Amino acid sequence: MKRGNLLWTGSRMMLSEHREALNQRLTELKEEFDLEQVIDEQQLEEWQNVLETAAKKQDLQLRIIYGKEKKEIIGHLIAWDSNQQMIYIEDDKEERTKITFKEIKYFESYY
Repeated sequence: MKRGNLLWTGSRMMLSEHREALNQRLTELKEEFDLEQVIDEQQLEEWQNVLETAAKKQDLQLRIIYGKEKKEIIGHLIAWDSNQQMIYIEDDKEERTKITFKEIKYFESYY
């Protein structure tokens, strides 16, 4: 009995539940990829200049929008690590937050 390629014919079909799960996972992967933005050298230099100024001046506040949910934090700079690309911020309620550079969507400083 020679079946030829008929043995693999059924493997081309996909259940609708599997298709939906696959599409959902591909959407999640796309969102994760979009979240991890690539930071160019010029933007990194600008941020480091602002962070150095914020470290010198205590009254300088930073406003950062970050994460997939686009959370907003306004506070004072506690520390930053340019090697690990992390910022540590303390808000008015004295809650400290650690933010990676890749999470940052918007960044500004003001007095």
